[in-house]
Amino acid sequence: MRTLIALSALTLGFALACDSPAKEQAAADLARQEAADKAQQAQLDTDKARLLGIANAERVQQEATLSLATAKSDYRIRVASLRADLDKRIADRKAGIVGASAVLKQKNDAEIVSVRAMRDSLGDDIRLIDASTSAEWANVQSRVDKDLSDGKALLAKS
Repeated sequence: MRTLIALSALTLGFALACDSPAKEQAAADLARQEAADKAQQAQLDTDKARLLGIANAERVQQEATLSLATAKSDYRIRVASLRADLDKRIADRKAGIVGASAVLKQKNDAEIVSVRAMRDSLGDDIRLIDASTSAEWANVQSRVDKDLSDGKALLAKS
């Protein structure tokens, strides 16, 4: 019986010893799978953050482009309106030349020259507005603002 007990204990020891590596292997496999899952989740989070960043950058760019287009349109309208007022002034001065004295004709001719020069400058401004980029816009805007101010002053003085 002793032998049977010893043999049973030995068999039980072998069984437990054989079972231990299987458990260790299963635990290692589980740990590897958990690490792979965490790595995959981290990659998904990184990709999501990158795509959100790209989407936000594109949205900001679209808003900037729209804002610039709106500003350009506003300035184009203001310049065109002032040019129309200058054209009217030229027509009025040409009509005033008919039957006027030599001094008045000379004064009207001089004013027509200065109004045409301003009108031409505003025409250049429209081309600048249309061709400008966002990097150039601040300089173009300053020039156009000055020309608009000068044109309104020219109309107001006479």
